[in-house]
Amino acid sequence: MTAHALNVGMSPVVDDEVPALTRDRLAHIDQHYLRLENYIAANAVLTGGGVPRDSVGRDDGSALGCR
Repeated sequence: MTAHALNVGMSPVVDDEVPALTRDRLAHIDQHYLRLENYIAANAVLTGGGVPRDSVGRDDGSALGCR
């Protein structure tokens, strides 16, 4: 997720001395878990299940009491 979030690719994240950070393991995670439906599900959990959005997908501020 770090490689995706920072848009740096996997090379800076790969560490062959850490089993969870080998290139093969990261490629497996990328191919099987980092999919749009999983990002959507994780975002719903992180944002409390449904922040009101405007027509272009921005937070309208109401969740923070700003509206």
